[in-house]
Amino acid sequence: MTNPQPSGILNDENFATYICTECEAIFDKKMEICPKCKTAGAIDKIEVTPKLYDEDFGLYDKSEFKCEINNGISAAEAVATPKPEAPAAFNEADEDISELKISSCRSCGVAGFDSLFGGGPVAGTFHLFVGAQSCGKTSFLLKIAEGYAVNGHRTLYISSEESKWQMSDRLRRMNINSPILFTCHAGDMDLVTSEIASRRPEIVFLDSMSGVFNKQVDAMRSSNIQIRECFAELSRTAKEKNITIFAAANDIGPSSMREFNSISHFFDSIISFEAPFNNVKLARLLKSRNSRRGAVAVFRSDHNGLTPSPANEYEGILSGALENKTECYRIGAVSCCYRECGIPIFNELETIVGEFPAAGPQWNICQGLRRDVFESVAMIVEKYNAINLHDKNIITRLKGPSHSTCGDLELAIAAAIVSSYYDIAVSNRVLFAGGLDYSGAVSPADIDAEMLCSLINSGFKTVISSNLKKETVENLSGEVSFYNIQNIKYLRDLLSSLSLEAEKTNG
Repeated sequence: MTNPQPSGILNDENFATYICTECEAIFDKKMEICPKCKTAGAIDKIEVTPKLYDEDFGLYDKSEFKCEINNGISAAEAVATPKPEAPAAFNEADEDISELKISSCRSCGVAGFDSLFGGGPVAGTFHLFVGAQSCGKTSFLLKIAEGYAVNGHRTLYISSEESKWQMSDRLRRMNINSPILFTCHAGDMDLVTSEIASRRPEIVFLDSMSGVFNKQVDAMRSSNIQIRECFAELSRTAKEKNITIFAAANDIGPSSMREFNSISHFFDSIISFEAPFNNVKLARLLKSRNSRRGAVAVFRSDHNGLTPSPANEYEGILSGALENKTECYRIGAVSCCYRECGIPIFNELETIVGEFPAAGPQWNICQGLRRDVFESVAMIVEKYNAINLHDKNIITRLKGPSHSTCGDLELAIAAAIVSSYYDIAVSNRVLFAGGLDYSGAVSPADIDAEMLCSLINSGFKTVISSNLKKETVENLSGEVSFYNIQNIKYLRDLLSSLSLEAEKTNG
């Protein structure tokens, strides 16, 4: 009795597939003339050579499919299950095999930077650095790249703005020299992906996205379409190759941040890079999938090195506290107090309310203030102070670089709007702290005894808030004056009385 041999379905003529070599149309049977392009003799059978095991379809090679039938055993019972082969050892030099291991966080050795990602960025993630032009992004990122290389991570730095000679000179001046830190110049995405494929890095820096373009995309370089397509390709590359990619981009105004926010799904984190003072650099986490949103890291950076500032220096660097001890009165400028990442911040909020231009009213709100918070406070002020803001031009900004992350700034926003609208001068020694609800009521600020001592040391003389705890202020009544305000509708009268009192004192 002859043993039956199983026939592979791919070699069965009943399941064969044919293709026209001229128009590439697919048919389930062989024909002499293609019905689509009318070409004679162009239809051939599609030959399929299955792999040993296909991960998508689970097909086995016919030659490895063993079938044994013993006497007295039916054919259905006789088909043995093929034994799976032992997985081959991973070879890093093999370009066809991707790295499947899940890598832990990768550290660059700079504690402040690693803390933004909860100890270090995870492999296979894509991160965006956004900063103003000439704020020092390149020098900062080169130092971070050097840190990764020194820690043993193969690092590639791609510049779309500087040539390889410029990059070489910059590295020499910055005294950066690591055998596993590679630099190159590339603007075309094909060259970028080629460099990544040939160098096989763990960490990639791309500076900056404004000079990167995709030749297959019919759009101008630096256009939104080009940048979106390049971001999408980089995000896909990071995940497929299990590498960490940092891309730098220029923040040229509110429109650019709105554009980046609209495509934030491409990024695992978005970091705002700021240079508030000479050699002080500030990295603020605007979006994150793997760590705490709103985290801030402060560095002292120059060509000689990069040093994270300790936590006890954060308040002095982040806070826009009073620059001198001279008291002055200004219209639309009020001192405010809030917390960022648990750190008490003293800052100055400047607001101007003016007539609208011919093009229509515009509200220019700085990045440190949430626009929805400012607009809700403006509506509350309109309702309870009988003023009209919807046809006014409004410009507002925080003097210091910090971002407000709590509601204690809302009373200061309202005071700045009322001060500018009614031309009431306010002393820079008066501190506003508190939130607002939609009924116009002022909610108490998160001020403790330690914070009060800090503001007294900073030179403040008056605190305006709501229902401060008696035990907090009872020992400080001789050093600072406290004004309790319950509702926003009394704000104009309070500001006017403080201004008149100051005029009498000075007179």
